[in-house]
Amino acid sequence: MPLRYGAGKHVVFIESYMRVYLDNNASYGKLPGIEADLLEALSHGPLYNPGSIHSDGQRARALVEGARDILEELLGIASGEARVIFTSGATESNNQAIFLPFWRSLNREAHLITTAIEHPCILEPAARLKSLGVKVTKVLPEEGRIRVEQIINALTPDTKLVSVMLANNETGQLLPVREISAAIRERAPKCLIHSDVAQVVGKIPFTFSDIGVDMVSISGHKFGSLTGTGALVVRDGIEPESYIAGGAQEQRWRSGTENTAGIYSMGLAAKYVHTHINERKCAMEKARDYLKNELLTKHPELQQTTTDKEETLPNTLHLLVPSVNADDLVVALDLEGVSISSGSACSSGKPLPSQVLLAMGYTEEQARQAIRISVSAEHSETELKFAAEKLCLCIERMK
Repeated sequence: MPLRYGAGKHVVFIESYMRVYLDNNASYGKLPGIEADLLEALSHGPLYNPGSIHSDGQRARALVEGARDILEELLGIASGEARVIFTSGATESNNQAIFLPFWRSLNREAHLITTAIEHPCILEPAARLKSLGVKVTKVLPEEGRIRVEQIINALTPDTKLVSVMLANNETGQLLPVREISAAIRERAPKCLIHSDVAQVVGKIPFTFSDIGVDMVSISGHKFGSLTGTGALVVRDGIEPESYIAGGAQEQRWRSGTENTAGIYSMGLAAKYVHTHINERKCAMEKARDYLKNELLTKHPELQQTTTDKEETLPNTLHLLVPSVNADDLVVALDLEGVSISSGSACSSGKPLPSQVLLAMGYTEEQARQAIRISVSAEHSETELKFAAEKLCLCIERMK
């Protein structure tokens, strides 16, 4: 019997045969052992307001602060180095970080630097600032990569913020944020530096001080929490500026009652991935490489958008499938029980080709042929074999 999801007119029926989920960059899904702890906590009051001073509210507050402590540990944040501000996700965190230096003084001399391959939740706020008079520089990749000297050469005396993602959500390519930060500190020490690290948390070990930035944005569901939860990490010494006005929650950085259940789930996920980070990274690499070898052996015409010599996310395989429309391939694979994507989930439904690939120099036709396979650390051999067979089968059929 097919499984039924949803209610009313929003119902989806999924056939109950094997399904393999290979879209973990869109949302990671459930981690082992998290569900039981979350359900246990839900039975003891995290739905109460953590701002209340009675014992019910304080039980919820303890869950929020416990999650904050775990995230600080995951990111290697030393006491007094930075603060974790809970948000609804990386989109909100990125918006707040981008607007922060310009919020009080919009003027035509202010300058923002970012890259042309950022997530839309960086590029859209940047476009809005530009419409308000801020000068915006979007650095294009050179030969497929963002280089340190490109960012440094774009600096001006009026540059207030540089925002460069740590890993691209589509291609999986890692960007040289650490080197960029070090160079900016020498050239423009007062300039703020931000990085969207949503795709890296839980996949590659790193610390806040490692990459040398002032702010990072995190999305909980990218590493195993409930959706609708994230964080903005801000270096101590930066004055609070609430993007959402209202109460004094989150140390006056973010008004609104905290999403206690979501925050607690993010703490559980952070604790799990921190404990198992190295073995998870190895498992992801093994799963990705198995699928890559199977696909490229049977379909050598497929083209990787990153080279084997580049640093990439351990779980991401991004390929061009010549003569095949990626969206059609996604649908065909879905019918066979395999979930992949043709780009960022936040851009799905748009008829336009990937702006990331266009910025990297690919043609519109090539950009429409790109698929993203993003594995988890929990795949079984049976699942990977099944997925490889279906991938090869559908590509052959559609060619």
